[in-house]
Amino acid sequence: MGEKYNSYWGFQNGEKRNARVKNVEEPLFMLNHYFKIDDKTNLNSGVMYQFGKVGNSNIDYQNANSPDPVYYRKMPSYFSSLYAKDQGEFSGAFTPDYENAENNKTAFLANPRINWDELYFANQKLGPNGYEPAQSHYVLYEDRTDDKTLAVNSNLNTQITPNISFDGSFTFKKLKSHNFQYLLDLLGGAYFEDIDPFYKGNLSQSDLQHPNRQVVKGDVYGYNYNLLANTLDVFTQFKFSYNKTEFFLTQSYSLSNYQREGLYQNGLYATTSLGKSENVNFENFGFKGGFTYKISGKQLLFFNASTFY
Repeated sequence: MGEKYNSYWGFQNGEKRNARVKNVEEPLFMLNHYFKIDDKTNLNSGVMYQFGKVGNSNIDYQNANSPDPVYYRKMPSYFSSLYAKDQGEFSGAFTPDYENAENNKTAFLANPRINWDELYFANQKLGPNGYEPAQSHYVLYEDRTDDKTLAVNSNLNTQITPNISFDGSFTFKKLKSHNFQYLLDLLGGAYFEDIDPFYKGNLSQSDLQHPNRQVVKGDVYGYNYNLLANTLDVFTQFKFSYNKTEFFLTQSYSLSNYQREGLYQNGLYATTSLGKSENVNFENFGFKGGFTYKISGKQLLFFNASTFY
């Protein structure tokens, strides 16, 4: 197929259709303020707000074969590398099935792309008036991230004396990130079951609050949670400059807070998935200093040291 081969698309009604499409819509609004307090001091501040969505589409399926043309069971190597069952502590004999390996090769070369018509056919059943929509075994969905971010920052720099200057800043960010699966297309079917077919009973449920839910185009399913984050960064620096020497002292501090808010009660994590988790906090401190001695106009001696907590 070559190094540029892409298995994620195929033809539908004579036109190319890609299963994996990235959709980004994130408008950004910024307001900046520049304030010259006096001849020696400036204060620059800003506010930013961003919202929108990022979606990455893919094919979801259940109780059906993988639609991926390069799924490992469809490859010649699946049959050409077979081994018999282990005999105690010894590996089983090498038993390649070259006939089926060749069949897989022939089938792949004949149709190395997604067969959209087969997916639509699998989502229908024969009724009194011909084929009609049924439970979907294949659907097109998006992994969605809808973010809302607010950020505030301010920077102050001032010349305290002819030899001493100061720079200080802070940045605060508040994020609410909604993460979920979003059903885009039933691919000719009537509905899709919101379950994990690899499990049974309650373990298979995406949301125990709404078990065995049948979802349609435009519904959220699978997983659904918010990530809440607040971060604060503070920075200060004093700089001293003289004829033969220069040195600086820098301090930094950051505080991060994270929390997960589950909107579904997942069957695999029934006691921990729904509602808000505990807050997780991270604090960091940093100190840095530097010294420069001017031996001559061409020769300088540097010394820097830092520590972080």
